Amino acid sequence: MIVNLLDYNMPLQQAVSHPRIHFENDLLSLEPGIDESISRTLQDEFPRQQHWHNKNLFFGGAHCVMLDSRGKLTGIGDERRGGVCQTA
Repeated sequence: MIVNLLDYNMPLQQAVSHPRIHFENDLLSLEPGIDESISRTLQDEFPRQQHWHNKNLFFGGAHCVMLDSRGKLTGIGDERRGGVCQTA
């Protein structure tokens, strides 16, 4: 998410809900929404891949709060954890 925010300038909601990848025990797991060309490129380096059909808590959950330059707080609940955010 931090890479999505800082390097790709995504809004907080988009950065949190963006598809994720996870590598463990020689298995690369990919959430739905990962571009097929990226998956194919990774196939050479990571031949064991698991493609998930839904977003899943397996990829973690990251509820976020961000303070913008004007001092306004924005909160986002990660859908993978059933997250919600109430604004004041």
